[in-house]
Amino acid sequence: MGTPCAIGKKMEDGSVLAIRCNYDGYVAGAGVILGGWYTDAAKVEALLVLGELSQLAEEPADCVAYHRDRHEPMRSAKRLASVEDYQRTAKGEMSADYLYLYDEGRWSVYGLYHEPDWVRVEVRKDAEIL
Repeated sequence: MGTPCAIGKKMEDGSVLAIRCNYDGYVAGAGVILGGWYTDAAKVEALLVLGELSQLAEEPADCVAYHRDRHEPMRSAKRLASVEDYQRTAKGEMSADYLYLYDEGRWSVYGLYHEPDWVRVEVRKDAEIL
């Protein structure tokens, strides 16, 4: 069973462009990949162009996209009117457990247990493991 998430980018007009990813949407999975490897807007946009994903990876070319890799019908990114609309739609219609939002060069996550608001995602790729 997967842990679905929604991946969105806040646009200049306040709307959110978002896709669904079916597997490994938890913070230690998708959160780490997004926060550690998708740090510039161009790369985030390249990810969103893929449409809905089965699996997220460090590079868009390595992600498993339903349309590109499984030859399923294209399920393009949804444009939602606001961050609040993104929260409602992603939790409801998109059935996402976690929501990720790229805004002004930073990622936040929504949907953490006992946390009613967005939480900043911070990943240090250069951290030493002890």
